[in-house]
Amino acid sequence: MTACFDVKDRASEKEAARQEGFAKAVETNWNAPDGTQADLFLIEFNGAVGAADFVSGVSEATAAGAWPTRPLTELAGIPAGEAWSTGVVNDVGDFRQTAWFSVGNIAVDLHYFTPGRADSAGLTRLAKAQYARLVGHVTGASPVPVSSAFAPAPSGKATTATATAADKARLLHDLLAPPKGSRPWHETSSTGATGVLTLQQLLVRYAPLRPRASRS
Repeated sequence: MTACFDVKDRASEKEAARQEGFAKAVETNWNAPDGTQADLFLIEFNGAVGAADFVSGVSEATAAGAWPTRPLTELAGIPAGEAWSTGVVNDVGDFRQTAWFSVGNIAVDLHYFTPGRADSAGLTRLAKAQYARLVGHVTGASPVPVSSAFAPAPSGKATTATATAADKARLLHDLLAPPKGSRPWHETSSTGATGVLTLQQLLVRYAPLRPRASRS
């Protein structure tokens, strides 16, 4: 799975995500009082392999398709976490940075936009806060609880099932809260309302290289 979700490949990507055991996804985004913006996804699979494969796909797609070409960097303090920055301002004067990692069966993808200059420290702070939130919510006998909607798959194959309301509420609760005083992005056909996403909604809204919404 490439995790690019190009329109021309959407049908095959949808099937690939199902085969990986996609369970559900949640999204939040915000305009912070300091002028920064963020778009954050948690994507849950029915096993850690699916989440790791998704994160690997994001890494490969970013390295292959990002422009201008810049090296990926490690996210300090987050196992196997990676980040990337455009290195140039976009048409609304922002630097775009992204970070991705997985915690058990949950893949995390964070898009961060800062006016005038890159802010690697700010990106890392947000990523670490989301990582800590996930780790803090999954400590105990089982490192990461798999959704109760899923039973172990025979022969290591992914299963499909409908997540319960409790499962959805748990994943929403695991999302990092926006900074105080933030406002959600203006809804458009590409951003839509945030919250729990179906696979189809994720395919439409998620794009590792999606431009930031212009200021309004």
